[in-house]
Amino acid sequence: MEAISHPQFVEDGKSFPFGTGMPSIPSFNEESFAWISNGFSEWLHNINRVQAEVIRFMSERFSKDVKMASRFAECRNPEDFMRVQN
Repeated sequence: MEAISHPQFVEDGKSFPFGTGMPSIPSFNEESFAWISNGFSEWLHNINRVQAEVIRFMSERFSKDVKMASRFAECRNPEDFMRVQN
């Protein structure tokens, strides 16, 4: 069986950052790779900040909910319940 030749593949290993046998992307050089990498890094940083804020918010809400449930558990009659609710 004869090997199939694919001219769109680079065989000299100079197709940064992919290496040998991967498609060459015209005008994709170290500068554009760094630009994409920096953008992705900034995106990850912001996602990390959002995640930290969500965790902080959920923790605060859970703590407040537990305190309120504890206060409701102390109620002995409907008047106590109404007082705690206000």
